[in-house]
Amino acid sequence: MGQLLHHSFKAPNPKGDLDRFMTTRFVNKLRTCLKEAGWARKESEQEKAGTFLVGVHGRLFIVYGDYQVAEPADGYAAIGCGNEFALGALLATATANLQARERLTAALSAASHHSTDVCEPFTFTTAPSLSELYEVQARQYQDAAVPGPRKPADAVKEGAEP
Repeated sequence: MGQLLHHSFKAPNPKGDLDRFMTTRFVNKLRTCLKEAGWARKESEQEKAGTFLVGVHGRLFIVYGDYQVAEPADGYAAIGCGNEFALGALLATATANLQARERLTAALSAASHHSTDVCEPFTFTTAPSLSELYEVQARQYQDAAVPGPRKPADAVKEGAEP
């Protein structure tokens, strides 16, 4: 599922109420992607997928295997087999003066120490901020070549008889 989310899923652009967007447009597009790739399955006539985290516009959402969407009240979450250990570390570091990467490292270290199914290497990815995306878009417009005037498809070639 992670590979499909990374390589195949094209999330729609969020517009309007973010809660409504996540539970409707986002989930519908996700379901389509997972079904087409053969990942989604049915058990007792209910669709099942996987659980993952989505960060959008500075907010964090958990998308559960039954496509329910939740926003954690604490502003952080963990999923997977070491989630309880990671959540403990995130709570313990909530009031510490640590950067986000340091808190994540502490959470992953706790999970890998207490769970035999969690281990290094860990990969951290940072998505560009909205302002960074606007800067990229502005540069693309600035660098775009403007095509010259188009000739009609039925234009008569010079020297040819009509």
